[in-house]
Amino acid sequence: MGLPIADIAKGTGLSIEEIEKL
Repeated sequence: MGLPIADIAKGTGLSIEEIEKL
């Protein structure tokens, strides 16, 4: 995955586990 998951998690308030499920 080329997206910065940590930054996305901060922006959405979701946990990294939830981001990876998307």
